[in-house]
Amino acid sequence: MAGRPERALDLGSGPVAEFAAGLRALRESAGSPSYRKMATDTHYAPSTLAYAAAGRRRPTLDVTLAYVRACGGDESEWRTQWEALAPPTPADSVRGALACAPAVRKLPAYYKQSWGWWAAAVVMLLLTTGASGAVSRPESVYCPGVAGPGVWEGKTHPDGVIVRSGPGKDFPSKGERLPGGCTLPLAGFCHGQTLRDAWLDLPDNRWFRLNDGRFVASTVVFGNPGPDVEAQPCAGGIGPPELTALEGNLTVKGERLPMVGIARLREDLRWEQVALVPADHDRATTSLAEPPGTRIAVVACAAAAWPQQGIAAIVTEHGLVDQTDRVADPQARHAACRAPDRPAAHQ
Repeated sequence: MAGRPERALDLGSGPVAEFAAGLRALRESAGSPSYRKMATDTHYAPSTLAYAAAGRRRPTLDVTLAYVRACGGDESEWRTQWEALAPPTPADSVRGALACAPAVRKLPAYYKQSWGWWAAAVVMLLLTTGASGAVSRPESVYCPGVAGPGVWEGKTHPDGVIVRSGPGKDFPSKGERLPGGCTLPLAGFCHGQTLRDAWLDLPDNRWFRLNDGRFVASTVVFGNPGPDVEAQPCAGGIGPPELTALEGNLTVKGERLPMVGIARLREDLRWEQVALVPADHDRATTSLAEPPGTRIAVVACAAAAWPQQGIAAIVTEHGLVDQTDRVADPQARHAACRAPDRPAAHQ
């Protein structure tokens, strides 16, 4: 609920708890953005991001880097810290699963007397979870007729999702329409036809691939691949967005360009988004009101929160921009393509 203070956490000690404390400190240094706001930047659910900082279990690398990116942290530094943590043991996984279970205020006398039966049930559950010790979710949460596992998962739009044979609406549908709100295991993605995101109403040319080779538009799936997942070529697809020229104040030209993000370097050396502009026929136009000498990053965005190649520039005395180099700083690229501060419709 908006305005409700967050509950203080008493998470004890240990490497995972210290790692989580660092994540919470990073979020605090970023101005304590709400988890709902961070979710719009990362396309991870607010509960997933909050649990990453709870310290009960080591979060996945993808979730960790998304959390750090939303708070403007150094992803390479946090990747090193994450890798230094010992892999979770089966016992850790079980404790984490039990920690997520609803609390029981008072057990009836019958169950108290039958504690042995319940202990046996728990043991059977652990034996069926596999060598990893992770408690599997019910099959009913996954979309019907979709094989797994995937590299990452996403949730279908409440209105349902059409599965196609290729990365565009001109490709025929294959199979029945998937229901809304089910979980999709996704195996990869490629760039294809640009559509408008169902939640943000912004361009997105990514198409997510299922294990059987079919495709769904990223625009109707809530859930981004991790930063380590790169686009792969696919039949009927296109290459990644690229920038080719900056002109005036400010016209951006490119190829296969859905959208352009622009960020400026502030006096405190943090990058701040100043514009996110949909492209029209590989061309995006906006105007800058930055003082001369301001360093800016102009970045091709395949989608909101999904930066590609960028060009660094400096604002001149005449209000024009002078291209200097490619954008190498990942914080600059992510700031330029940052998703708008809008809550996801289905959250």
